[in-house]
Amino acid sequence: MTKYANRGFTVIGFPCAQFDNQQPEFTSQQILDGLKYVRPGGGFVANFPLMAKSDVNGASRSPVYAYLTGACPQPMPILEPSTAYISWAPIRPTDITWNFQKYLIHPDTGRPVSVYSPDTLPSDIAADIEALLK
Repeated sequence: MTKYANRGFTVIGFPCAQFDNQQPEFTSQQILDGLKYVRPGGGFVANFPLMAKSDVNGASRSPVYAYLTGACPQPMPILEPSTAYISWAPIRPTDITWNFQKYLIHPDTGRPVSVYSPDTLPSDIAADIEALLK
């Protein structure tokens, strides 16, 4: 993030509790405090905006995620073969699969150009960011 900040690049965090309730009913400030004091801890301060917690899947998904999931194919299928562990409805093939799924948005058009699975490291998309910022 810091590497590209002077070129107009930013990261925006969208907390969600739909995946094993990993972000329970916390406020945005409590989430930031958790980052600072627990994980990763050590006084970590996010250098990106954190939006209010919202749903990313199901009937109550935020308009942002309705747009994103409609614009890019998912990098992997839903993780659970059984719907017993999925807490939202309806279940769509374009649903976000887990925390830390990433979208790269074109700075001029606002359209998603790539989507990355939750296990993709930010460093793994550096070349895509570079290409987009040229």
